[in-house]
Amino acid sequence: MVNTSNSFEHLSDSNVTASPGPPVYTSSPIKTNKTDRNNYQKPKNTKILVVNFKSIKNKKEELCNLLDSANPNILIGTETWLRNDISSSEIFPDGYTVYRKDRWDGYGGVLVAVKSDYISELVDIENDTESIFVKISLHKHAYESAAHLISYSFASQWSISAVYNKIS
Repeated sequence: MVNTSNSFEHLSDSNVTASPGPPVYTSSPIKTNKTDRNNYQKPKNTKILVVNFKSIKNKKEELCNLLDSANPNILIGTETWLRNDISSSEIFPDGYTVYRKDRWDGYGGVLVAVKSDYISELVDIENDTESIFVKISLHKHAYESAAHLISYSFASQWSISAVYNKIS
């Protein structure tokens, strides 16, 4: 049989010493706060949602729920069934810049909605088709990133080179 014994001592406040500080040498680098290089921001992960609305006129609540749950940065919509006398603010919540091409008869129609924290602009290309072209920068500052072109065309007959020449 083996005899063992344990003994314990009470710790007192007088035995506690101040921390010696961080180790002099470590196997992992010590993280430091780096200064932002000219407020550079990493490109965002961009979510794009494509929806066939089949009339968005009376679906504001459903649209708001969809935008809240999916949280897309860019929304491309078809079959909006909007006319020029219906403003985008009647349909879309704040926080999006909406570019639309409505059809004269109140059917069809396309749109591109871009979150307001992206820099975006409509590329004006005259055509008789249901087409819309939007130039979007994926950074908050236009000089940090090349712009990307988002377009939606319903039976568009535009060639890639014609669009490229227009946005260059």
